[in-house]
Amino acid sequence: MDITNQIKLMSYDRLIDELHALHEMYLDFSNHTDNIMASSCFHIVAKDLETLLNKYDDNKKSLCNKQEAQ
Repeated sequence: MDITNQIKLMSYDRLIDELHALHEMYLDFSNHTDNIMASSCFHIVAKDLETLLNKYDDNKKSLCNKQEAQ
């Protein structure tokens, strides 16, 4: 893998780390607000982020397994 791809992957991993933090923040907001509408919206966004992050983690694992097999 060349340096350009490594830099892109590092930047992408940083973005994913930020999305994990955002997911936790949204879950925290949804669990600690008295406003039912806001709670519901934050919970929906948190679940969508969770689905996205799980797909990324699964794809990353399968990619790593493919690279190890080569």
